[in-house]
Amino acid sequence: MPGQHIPTPELEQKVSELARAGYNHDSIAMYIGISDETLRKYYSNHMTKARFDLVATALTHIAARVEKGDIKMCCWVATHLGEIAQYQHPQSKTSQLTQAVLEKLMDRL
Repeated sequence: MPGQHIPTPELEQKVSELARAGYNHDSIAMYIGISDETLRKYYSNHMTKARFDLVATALTHIAARVEKGDIKMCCWVATHLGEIAQYQHPQSKTSQLTQAVLEKLMDRL
């Protein structure tokens, strides 16, 4: 079929990088030069994994700082706990990780 999008390793890498940097679907699709529908069709797994990695890394750093007794981070977590907990859809693996890390953080506060 002429004009059909064909994913390449380079495009997969670029989509992952942009998703990890926090760009939304529309921005990524525009950058790559494809529709949002095409982006979701071919790259949804890459975007999901990239965002999962981003959240997991951030939460790991937060947990490490709380574990070391970083008072500012403890206060930040306590202040933003609701926002962090609602960051992901409740059924997502990222949300499950977020919840597990938050429970550990709360135990330390």
